[in-house]
Amino acid sequence: MKERIFTLLLAMIMLMPAMAQEVEDPGWSLNEETGELRIWKDFDNFTYNSKDAWLASKDLIKSVVIENGVTKIADYSFFNCEHITSVVILNSVTSIGSRAFCFCGSLTSVVIPNSVTRIGNSTFKNCIGLTSVEIPNSVTSIGQQAFYDCSGLTSVVIPNSVTTIASDAFESCSNLQTVYTDKEDPAILKSALETSTKTYTYIVPCDFSDELVAEYTSFRLTVKKEWHNFTDYVYNEDASLDADGTETAVCDRDGCEATDTRVAEGTKLLPTGVEDVEALHSHKARKVVVNGRLLIEKDGEIFDLTGRKM
Repeated sequence: MKERIFTLLLAMIMLMPAMAQEVEDPGWSLNEETGELRIWKDFDNFTYNSKDAWLASKDLIKSVVIENGVTKIADYSFFNCEHITSVVILNSVTSIGSRAFCFCGSLTSVVIPNSVTRIGNSTFKNCIGLTSVEIPNSVTSIGQQAFYDCSGLTSVVIPNSVTTIASDAFESCSNLQTVYTDKEDPAILKSALETSTKTYTYIVPCDFSDELVAEYTSFRLTVKKEWHNFTDYVYNEDASLDADGTETAVCDRDGCEATDTRVAEGTKLLPTGVEDVEALHSHKARKVVVNGRLLIEKDGEIFDLTGRKM
């Protein structure tokens, strides 16, 4: 009997490593119904034909969320994941690896956080769905062909923090026309972006000094001081029964008086006597004031607040 118990205990001890492996945290999950992929730990580099982790189900992935705690996006992480439309990278990632999003042709939106310092070679190559990219002011280097053949790209933000841009980083971006930048050394932009057949319009902050603007023009770059910063919007009290009103802000930058006006969502006026919109017996209705009494109107009929028809 004792020998049997000992044998069972020994077998259980031998199985424990295997049991531990079965419950090991995979570091990622894919909702096959919504196509959302979430990743919460670092992975080693993949290869272009890898089937590891989520890449075995790449055709199901439609959106990606890189959660806090991940410090790098490995090489080839989403290579040729052609159905991905959006990527959110939270603020712990410091580098985006080579070809990480290469050939993600449906990608239209990517948020690069202020923690990333390096964008690798061919990272977003052939992401033809991207129309604009804002590179945060933490990035110092942009690798070879990082945005090669992003033919949908029309504008890009390149901050002053970038000190290295590969000469072909934006090559074959046939529709790229506008570069927003506060770089104080335009020579880097000239050597990396301008060619004999391709030139850009550089939109610099409206408070750029005349000396810095002269630096740009000395390299024969087309420069405009039209990069404004609007934050403090004030409602104009101009809503009507048919349309929302507007709100206007003055540029925050010193010495600039440029203004921006936008629609103030949800400010359309309600008809006289209407205070609110709510449900009555699971149907939408509206409160009205009739002869000083608050009642509910639904489908042309009037009810009191208890639901009794008047």
